[in-house]
Order: sequence, then structure tokens, then C-alpha cells
Amino acid sequence: MILFVTVLIAMHFLLLWKLNEGVRNVIKSTQGNTFPTIYKPKDFTIIIPIRNEKHNLNLLIQSLRNQRLEDYSSKIIFVNDHSNDGSLSNLQSLIEDNFPFETSILSLLEHEGSGKKNALLKANNEATSEFIIQIDADTILTENWLNSIMHNVQLDTDLLVLPVSIEGSAQWFEKLEFSALQFVTFGMAGNGFPILCNGANLVYRNCHWITSFGAIRNGDSGDDIFLLQDFMQKNRTIKYAYSRNLFAKTHGAKRLTDFMHQRLRWAGKNQNVSIPKYKSVMIYLGILQFMPLIICVFNLSIGLVFLVFKIVLDYYFIKTYRLHNEEKTSFSLFALSALLMPIYLSTLIVGPTLINPKWKGRKVNV
Repeated sequence: MILFVTVLIAMHFLLLWKLNEGVRNVIKSTQGNTFPTIYKPKDFTIIIPIRNEKHNLNLLIQSLRNQRLEDYSSKIIFVNDHSNDGSLSNLQSLIEDNFPFETSILSLLEHEGSGKKNALLKANNEATSEFIIQIDADTILTENWLNSIMHNVQLDTDLLVLPVSIEGSAQWFEKLEFSALQFVTFGMAGNGFPILCNGANLVYRNCHWITSFGAIRNGDSGDDIFLLQDFMQKNRTIKYAYSRNLFAKTHGAKRLTDFMHQRLRWAGKNQNVSIPKYKSVMIYLGILQFMPLIICVFNLSIGLVFLVFKIVLDYYFIKTYRLHNEEKTSFSLFALSALLMPIYLSTLIVGPTLINPKWKGRKVNV
């Protein structure tokens, strides 16, 4: 048993170290604002789907107003997905005075359906630019976000995956869990194995997204990972970029039920993901969360020792990852999240078979 646990700890350390090296590789390959841009797209469009985001739009619009713009031909397309909370009127008032972007506001019609994917389709069909920058309506962007993106879009870029973080001190479990997902996202990509991306902060070539829509249209969730999957199958050029300027910060879930419904949507689509190494990595990381409990059944002392070693290793590497974005990590909260993780994962495993998750007041199909 001691030998088994020792080997397991060593393997886990090597995996985390390799993921950390992958993140460093992405950071090294990311172009900063001080570097010359080899290729600059002639124009681009920022697409922002909106569904009941009245209380988040103020911070988004302010962060867009604060962008340090270079000489680009730029446009923003907002797509209203049947909001019923006053989002549309609030948006119109926010962009009335000296908004620095050419702006178009679209609304999904009844015959066009509903949901984020249909909203994106309507906007992409409307856009005439070569590249699309896709963000969520609840994001907050740094002043150099847009310029940093332009410095990282190159002639051969088909998809550029950018970092996302969770805001809000009350969402400590969500923030830590999401940081771990981002660590895996950029760690795997930096080792040549892209397996994840996030639709809250993406750049892609418009014409390729249109041709990939048939592969991502089924279900209400997964516009991002199924796009990545289809691009990989079609041998598109996929790149990752990581710097503090490139982050899109998004608000955490206000309620535990909202958080769990979101994660249940994510878990429900896993059966349709066929990206190489995706399932093997997710299964390994999932099993490892239960391994201390399994070992404790056979030997309590060794199981507790393994748990302590695992928490310390995970904390060190996640803390290192979060420092790239100047985020502090509490060890006590991290340790508590590690203890809660088996319960959380058990809910995600069983939940999709029992619960039809909701999103902004709608039941969704994953």
C-alpha cells in the first residue's frame, strides 16, 4: 500500500509539473503590447449574446469604453436572446453617448429560436469581418484587452483561446474549481494537447465558425468545446494566448443552485466530446479526487497521509497558476474545497440523469 501511494503521489506531481510547464509555454508564446505585430486583421467584430444581463451590462460597457484602441476597423454586435428583465433598454441607454465602437443591436425573432447558439449564428451571419471576438455579457475587460488580442491574432490563426477568471469573493469554491479547469486548459494546450476552451473569451475566423455550426448546434450547451472539437477534426490552426491583459473576468454564480445548474450543463455534454485525451484527463482527475477515500477504506493512516500530500501539491500548482493573474489563494479555503470535491463530483455524475438543468429561467437540453 505504501509503495502504491508513493508511486501515485509521484505520478500526480509529474502531471502537475507538466501542466505547469505547459502554462509557461503558452505564456512564453503570447505576444505582449510591446512586440511588433506581424499580422493585423483589417477589421473585426465583437459579438456579445445577451440573456437577462441588465445588472451586468454597466460594468461590461464601461470596460469597453475604457479600451485603448489602436487603428482598427471595429464593430460590436449585441444579440438579445429574448431578455425579459429590461436588458435591451438598459443597453441602449448605456451606449447612447460617445460609445467608441460602431454598434448593432439584434434580437432573436420567434422563428429563429432561442439560446446562445442561435444568437451567435444570427450575429455571425450579420458580421462581415474576417475575425470574430466572442465574449459573454457578464465579463469585465482590462484596458489593454483588445490591443493584446490584436497582437496575438496572426495570419494562420483560425481559433485563439483566451483566459477567463471568476470574480466575487463569495464564490470561493467556484473560483478555485474554475482556476483548476483553466490550469488544465492552458497546461494541456501548452503541451500540444488542446482539450478545453471557454466561450466567454474566444477569437475565431468567421467563415470557419459558420461552416462548423452544424457540428455545434445540437443542444443548448457546448458552443465552445464543440467548436474546438470540430476545428481539431478539420485541422484548423488553434492557438492559445495567456497574459493578464487578455483575461475576461466574469461574475460567479449568485446562488449555489445557479452554480450547480451550470456545472450540470457542462457535465451533461461530456458524452458527446471526442477530443483526444479529453476523457482520459477528466477521468484521471476525477478518480484522483476519490482516491483518498478509497485508500482510507483499506488503511486510514496512509489514506490521510495521501490526502495531505495531494492537497499540498494541488495547492502549490494552482496557487502558482493564479499568481499569473495576481490572484491570491487561501490554503484553508483550498483545503476545504478539496474535502468538498468528492461530494461535488458525485453530484455531477448522478445529476444529469435526474435533473434537467436550467439557464436564466429556461430548461435546457445538454
